[in-house]
Amino acid sequence: MRASLIYPILTFFLLQAAMDPDARLARFRQVRMPLHTQGLSAGERRMVDKLVEACQHLELIFWQQSDPDGLALYRKSTDPKLRRLLMINGDRWDFVDEQRPFTGAGPMPPGHALYPPELTRDRIEQYVKQHPEKKAQIYSPYTVVRWNVSELAGVPYHEVYRTELTKAATALRAAEALSADAAFASFLRLRADAGGERRRKQPQ
Repeated sequence: MRASLIYPILTFFLLQAAMDPDARLARFRQVRMPLHTQGLSAGERRMVDKLVEACQHLELIFWQQSDPDGLALYRKSTDPKLRRLLMINGDRWDFVDEQRPFTGAGPMPPGHALYPPELTRDRIEQYVKQHPEKKAQIYSPYTVVRWNVSELAGVPYHEVYRTELTKAATALRAAEALSADAAFASFLRLRADAGGERRRKQPQ
């Protein structure tokens, strides 16, 4: 009788520990990576700032692809533990705990925010069979699938994320202008072009 009571109680406390924010955060070690700018010139420091700015815009695109509602929660929450869990996972689902939600959310959508949440793989395949002319845009790695009334459409990344891509490209071009290294400047220019107008002509 006692054993039959102990196991459910033990299971309950184990589950509670797994759901506790402190227990989740304890699995991660915080590593500080300070930027030492003592050896950099004023121009190089400005270039680093522009590179950070570009990365921030790209990170916003990641959030839009992964979990826009999670980003909204991160921005409005005053709970430091919740905010850290959101930043670690990049969404509201714990990747260490088999993608179980650690805050008020249902099961993780398989396609995150790149597909409508209710859209299953079988439904996509059935739709493509019925509309073969849309196969390329729906299966493209450079589109976000959305409903357009009763039709599915693959919307190109450069349209969906145009605002952040444009800002990131602007920051990269500013960094290019500050770089004294011709090869690195060329790399930055190519990356800016890939996320801007030239990306629209030919995905890379």
